[in-house]
Formats: sequence, structure tokens, C-alpha cells
Amino acid sequence: MKWTIAIILVAVFVVALIAGVMNIGGGLPVETAPAEVREIRQYVDERGQTRLPETHLITMPFAGRLEKINLEVGDRVSTTDYVARVVPQDLQDEVAEAAAAVARLEAAVNEKGNLDLETKTQEQAILMVEAARERIKASLARMNFAEDFLARMRRLAGTGARTDEEVDRAEVRQVETKVEYAEDNLTLRIIEILPGIIEAYIGDQQRGEKTLTEEKTEAEARLRQMQTKRQRGTMYSPVEGVVLAKNVENERYLSAGEVLLEIGEPQRLEIEADILSQDVVNVREGQPVEIYGPAIGVPLGEGVGGTVKKIYPAGFTKQSSLGVEQQRVKVVVAFDQDVLPKLIDQQELGVGYRVRVRIFTAQSRGITVPRSALFRGPAGTWQLFVIRGGKARRIDVTIGLLNDERVEVLEGIQEDEPVILAPDTRLEDGLRVQFEES
Repeated sequence: MKWTIAIILVAVFVVALIAGVMNIGGGLPVETAPAEVREIRQYVDERGQTRLPETHLITMPFAGRLEKINLEVGDRVSTTDYVARVVPQDLQDEVAEAAAAVARLEAAVNEKGNLDLETKTQEQAILMVEAARERIKASLARMNFAEDFLARMRRLAGTGARTDEEVDRAEVRQVETKVEYAEDNLTLRIIEILPGIIEAYIGDQQRGEKTLTEEKTEAEARLRQMQTKRQRGTMYSPVEGVVLAKNVENERYLSAGEVLLEIGEPQRLEIEADILSQDVVNVREGQPVEIYGPAIGVPLGEGVGGTVKKIYPAGFTKQSSLGVEQQRVKVVVAFDQDVLPKLIDQQELGVGYRVRVRIFTAQSRGITVPRSALFRGPAGTWQLFVIRGGKARRIDVTIGLLNDERVEVLEGIQEDEPVILAPDTRLEDGLRVQFEES
């Protein structure tokens, strides 16, 4: 009897358990949603960071003493106002020294180049040579005449027609003319040297002028360099922007190439996101992007617009927050033209701000169901449960686009059919269910 009662109690317990599990009275409770025809957009959602496509570095153009920079990080700069300056007096002194060297050499060149006196002296020397040659002709004629006269005097003295005194005077005259002729020849030889000496002197002057002219040209080049250096000593911003970084505080001597300031253009802000390589294959330049997050003050669904601007050709390895190495590719997103000015003014958006980007890679319209209804079957096919005749039916489906919220079903179900969300592990094909639409 006791065994009979025990068996009955066990049977009642098993029946009650099955009834509770199977919910025989009303079926297993499930949550459902209807299959709806609607737009679906496939997307890649990832974190990004604002950046500038380029920044401008203000560097020391040459070694020198830099004045204190009064700008601070965040200050706006203009192309008309200087942002840094080498001590002006140092540069002015160098320009003045170079200018003085040019003036000194110019005066020397002018002095060397003035050959009027030398030219006139050379002309006079040539005339003196000609005069000396004519004088020799006269001296030679007088000497020849004196010799002929002496010979006649000697012949006449032999006949008694001339006295010995007259002969002596003729001899003296003949000697004097020979001496005069010799003196005139010596004078000519001396005078003939003068034009050559003067010409050599003029040549030296001209060579000296050429050398000085070359030195003057070099000095003028140095003066231009000093003037250019003075001009470059005052550094202007190449763009209308803001100071992103300031590397020098106080006045100090710096070498050429030292970075002083970094300047950027906020109006050119863009976003750089590292996309998983398996996702980036669907990303194309020009695709629309939703940008959202606390940095720009808008949640998902209310984000601002953007487009894919650039996809880098090479990937890189990056470690995730869980320590998993992932292959990613950099993608650059540009803000829509009318969006960025508002964000800069209202949210004070700057460089290096964290945002999220949702890149829409495809769009379609068709029958869609919530993503939570979908699961993989034993054979690896996509499946879901629909409710037909009050019972759950496991259906193989062909899917199209999908995202985190919904999935497009191309084949397997009809519009308005209720699908079971997040199916319970106890759910089986043909099991009666009790459902409410979510």
C-alpha cells in the first residue's frame, strides 16, 4: 500500500513538472515581434577620434635669440599678426654691418674706376714720344750739317780760305750736335717707356676695380641675405587657426629648426577611426556616416552627418581592451560642411576628442525582424522561430542586410508573421506557446 501511494505521488509530481515546463494550460510564454517591411541599413559602428589632416609648425629659421612668445595654447592667430620673433636689434645690426661693407666697396670701386687722369697722362706721354722723335730728326739733321760744314772748313783751310779758328769752331759745333743727338736719343728711349708704364698702371687699376666689383657683389649678396634673414626673423602664422602647442616659454637662444609653436585649423577637423579589417571590406569612400557621442552632445539616432573621406591602404595590429590582437585599418571621416562650425562654436570641439561613428555600408527595403530572433542552427544555417497555429516553428531563413538591431529576411517568412525574440533553450519545434508582442 505504501509503495502504491509513493508511486502515485511520484507520478503526480512528474505530471505537474511537465505541465509547468510545457505550460499545458496556455503554452510556454514567449516574447514576439512581427516581421515588418521597412528600410534597413547595414553599418559599421566604431570609436573614433577627431584630428586635423595637417598641422603647421612654426620653427626657428636660423640660430638666434628669440623674444618671449606671448601667445598661449588655444589662442586664435591670424596671417597678419606675427606669432614669434627673433630679437629685432640683433638682425638690424647685422643688416647695418652688411650695408656698410657694400658702401665701402662701392666707394673703392668708384675710385678705382676713375681713370681720367691716367688716360690724359697716357695721351700726353704718346705726344711726348712723337715730339721726341721729331726732335731726333732735327738733331740728326743738325749733326749731319755740322759734319758736312766741318769737312768744308777743313778743305777750305787747306787752301787758306778759312782760318784754323774757324775750323776749330766747326769742330766744336760738330761735337755739340753729336752730343745733342745722343741726348735726344736717350730722352726718346726714356719717354717711350712712359706709355707702357701708364698702361700697366691703368691695367692694375682695372684689375683692382674688377676685384673690388666682385667683392662688392658678394657684399651685396650678403646684404640681401641679412635683409631676408631680418624678414624671416618675424614669423607669421601660415593660416587662420589656433595654437595647438607651445614649446618655448621665455626669451632664449635657439638653434635653427627648433619647433616653437604648432598651429591648426579647427575648421578642417575630421575623424580617424580604426575599423576591424573584416568590417572595412564593406566600407567605401563617400558612404554616409552618423557621428554621435558625448563629445558632440548628441546620442545615437540624433548624430550629425559625415562621409567617408579616405580608407588607408594598409592595416595594422592593435590590441583590444581585453588584450586580443586585432587587425584594423584606419578610416578617415569628414564632417558635413554645415555641421562643423556649429560643433566648434557650441560644443567647443577640438583635436583629440573621442566620438563614435556609424558608417552605413548598404541600404535596402524588405521584410525585417529583430536581430535577437536570429540564431545559428546545428548545420550552421540561419534559423528563427515563427508562431504558426499557436505553436513555435523552427524555420531556415536566407538573410540579407543586418545590423545590431534588425536583420533582412530574404526567404523563409512572410510579412506580419510573429517571430520569437531571444528563443528559450527549452523551445522546440512544434511546442505550443503563449505570446505577447513586444
